[in-house]
Amino acid sequence: MDELALFRMGSQDRIQAETQMRVEAARRDLALGNQARAEVRAVGAFIDLRV
Repeated sequence: MDELALFRMGSQDRIQAETQMRVEAARRDLALGNQARAEVRAVGAFIDLRV
């Protein structure tokens, strides 16, 4: 959705659209973060350093 479409909407519709866009962005960020952590865990190794 572009800025012109948001500008043409009513205030309530615009608020709902902006909220939905932010929720989707947060979900994508969370999914990317979880994927990055999963990749780190997959290549991790246990090292026992006892002194």
